[in-house]
Amino acid sequence: MAKQEGLIRFVGKIDDLSFYLCKGVYIVRRAGGPTREQIKHGKAFERVRRNNCEFGGASTAGKAFRGAFAVAIRKMQNPDLAPKATQVFYKMCKLDDGVPGQRAILCSQYGYLLEGLELNPMVPFDSLFKMPLQVTHHVNRTSANLIVNHLMCDLMIKAPTGATHFKMCLMLGALPDFGYDEAIDKYMPLVPGFDGLHAFSDSGLLALGHSELYFELEAMLPQGVIIPSSVSMVAAVGIEFYQRVNGVDYLLESGRGMRVVRCF
Repeated sequence: MAKQEGLIRFVGKIDDLSFYLCKGVYIVRRAGGPTREQIKHGKAFERVRRNNCEFGGASTAGKAFRGAFAVAIRKMQNPDLAPKATQVFYKMCKLDDGVPGQRAILCSQYGYLLEGLELNPMVPFDSLFKMPLQVTHHVNRTSANLIVNHLMCDLMIKAPTGATHFKMCLMLGALPDFGYDEAIDKYMPLVPGFDGLHAFSDSGLLALGHSELYFELEAMLPQGVIIPSSVSMVAAVGIEFYQRVNGVDYLLESGRGMRVVRCF
């Protein structure tokens, strides 16, 4: 592997040389390894094809997860979430006892693996909020509740410099189980129609300082929604900070964190 130098540097391919940008450095390397056709049809690559198929399924499940929490993820603007989420769903796939290469991704059974997943891996939620949280849910799984008691802001919240206020949020997202569809050679949700289904609730702006706070959040799906057993509900709690200047509240770019706390 070699680096490109000089005034003119580019990305692309010439004969068997590939030119690309990696972490801000322009790289050139000679193409090698098996061809695409060998991987797709060769007997020696059967295991590779199985792994690739299941990894593709994990990517599909990860995309559905990000879609359910898109409202919050857009604020985080962190590219590290996609590979971390895919890794979790790939672990779920490996736990299924089906045919290798076609194993299901069952959040309804292994959703606990999502608990603790940071939606902003660069800023862990517990680096900002030091108080233990407990989220409960209704028996029909269409709503979740968060109750915060005796929150001592100056002791339990680590705010970024300049912050005067904060806002907490509770988000609930639907996530179906995924299975391999042999007819189209790809993973699909076992129950369609739940893409992007979510509920959101926030505390409104709360002042930082020496005060002791109490508040309750409830995230509730629209009335009439019925959650089947093969669809899991994922609850996440987040925090963001604001600076008030001359009566105007400005959202700070730093100090945004959100974590999955329950999957039920």
